[in-house]
Amino acid sequence: MSVGAVGLIACDVYGTLVRNDYAAWGETIAQLVREHGLSVEPRALHREWNVRESEFRRSRTDMDDPERSPPFRTYFEAWRDAFAETFEALGLSADAGAFARRCVERMAEMPPFPDAAPALEALAALAPLAVLSNADNPFLDVLDR
Repeated sequence: MSVGAVGLIACDVYGTLVRNDYAAWGETIAQLVREHGLSVEPRALHREWNVRESEFRRSRTDMDDPERSPPFRTYFEAWRDAFAETFEALGLSADAGAFARRCVERMAEMPPFPDAAPALEALAALAPLAVLSNADNPFLDVLDR
């Protein structure tokens, strides 16, 4: 295919243009554990929460039959519920909403990969660009950077 045949270039945001890896989440969870004075190993909390968060992402849309998908939930709602379930499973008492809010804020603060801007500039010279994302709108403020 020649470059002239490209009508549009689309990419995802998180994991493609912006950091979103297990280590970054581990840092955020560790910070929250310290701030809230929880007596739990941050990695254990992260691991337990990640099981529940991953289940949300896996089940949020039924790709075989989208009409059977569960009702829409924001990441804040899903993460709050995942933290509440995790705290209960680990015998912890903490504000699941506060943890979820901080995670939502942190997602919007995640740094773009160093090569993201130069790559987008080069691609923009070839075709119009678009972003496709399943992220909630507040997360996409990162695109302004």
